[in-house]
Amino acid sequence: MKELGPTIQETYERYCKEFKDRRDKLFSHTTIADFIKTKWTPSERLLAREPDQWQKHHGLFIHRDWSLVGLNECWVSDAKQVDIACFHNGKVIFPWLTAFMDSRSRKFTGWILAPNADKWAIAQAFDYAIATHGVPEVIYLDRGRPYKSYMISGKKVKSRVIDSYKNIETEEFIGLFREAGSEVYFAAPYWPREKIIEPNFGLFTDRDRNVPGNRFFDTKHRPKKLEKAIRKGKLLTFEQLYQRVNKTINERNSRPHSSTKKTPNSYYEGFVPVVPSESFRAFLRMDRHWIKIRNSGVKIGKDFYRGEELWRYGGEIAQCRRDPADIRKCAVILNGKLLEIAYLEPKGHYRSEITLKNRETVHKINQNIRRERKRLIEHEEKALSNPDPLKAAMDMGQEPKLKPREVRPASKVTALHRNEKLSREVIKGFKEEPPDLADNESEAATANQESIFSKYAAISKRKNEAPKPRLRLIPREKLTMFIEDEED
Repeated sequence: MKELGPTIQETYERYCKEFKDRRDKLFSHTTIADFIKTKWTPSERLLAREPDQWQKHHGLFIHRDWSLVGLNECWVSDAKQVDIACFHNGKVIFPWLTAFMDSRSRKFTGWILAPNADKWAIAQAFDYAIATHGVPEVIYLDRGRPYKSYMISGKKVKSRVIDSYKNIETEEFIGLFREAGSEVYFAAPYWPREKIIEPNFGLFTDRDRNVPGNRFFDTKHRPKKLEKAIRKGKLLTFEQLYQRVNKTINERNSRPHSSTKKTPNSYYEGFVPVVPSESFRAFLRMDRHWIKIRNSGVKIGKDFYRGEELWRYGGEIAQCRRDPADIRKCAVILNGKLLEIAYLEPKGHYRSEITLKNRETVHKINQNIRRERKRLIEHEEKALSNPDPLKAAMDMGQEPKLKPREVRPASKVTALHRNEKLSREVIKGFKEEPPDLADNESEAATANQESIFSKYAAISKRKNEAPKPRLRLIPREKLTMFIEDEED
């Protein structure tokens, strides 16, 4: 027995190979297996073969008494891939569920079903949660890549020289949760016992056994029923599965929990949450970047946003926020104050709203087009088999449209946050339309003012007219000469 040693079957095969010529009769596989099991316990064998599995099943952990925790004192969040297949944009996918759960009541406060588990799904699920239950004091998060992103967990600036006169808070870029007013703690990696929300994800597999497309935790080898349902097209659509997940979670919140013996909804009866305003929630959902101001503007990726007064703050690192539904405008914030609403250049190239999803869709379509063209160039013989390769590539790159879930706010709520004023200024600036030359010309014409076209017509008319005689000026020297002669 040694770390990462051979299994019982491999040990028996080695024994047979080694003692085949030395002994007339060898021990059977059952005899050797019984000998190994009597000498080493299952936990010792698991520790030697798979230390990670031993740590999950037999490692030390702290038993927490969640009955001493108050409501909205600690939320636990995690993402899990639902083991039910569905059709989405002509493809078979297993969507991801991102959810937040209150540790005291075991209630799912906010959730969302999305094709992928990314930072936008986390932000939207958190928005659904705080819209009805308020902001929690502490959030216990998973250590996945979306939860460790700058938008969710923030970023710390590591500077070599620390200025004692500079504010320390400006050296840290807080994330979405800290900006809302919650403390963030991360669970240990590869440790399912750390998060009490993971056992609750099993309710979808237990209660949806008869749903076509359920693979029953078998991620590597799908059951035959799943393959048959996929082949016959009996799977649910993404919207139908979304409605079923909502129904299952609402039923889960309405029935007694096994640990508390009470319904999760009963804990919130008579509870008045402190809910942020709609403007601040929209402020939290924005795309955020920390960019250095240069050339009277900021550049986010390949997009350049110019402002009239940003040249005064050249060289400063400012926070830039964009609305994911329309990225033609960018709010530039420095030290908690709104500097200016910068506009995307050139504005004339865009006739409609530009979203982050559309930008990602165009990027994927271009990648598929380049890949398909490269394939056709390398394999010209196969070009006739695909009559319209560009259309097929564009169909592959279509971005899915998520169905928004309606969330009703609580009846008695209060809005109070330190960034409330800043969020209102940003939302108000986004609603204003950018200045346009065409609009200025129409306003001048309606006000009976001389427009550019009328000025141009007047200038061309003067050029066609005959030139008028001009007055000839006499030099000052000649005038004084005549005056001196008269005096003589």
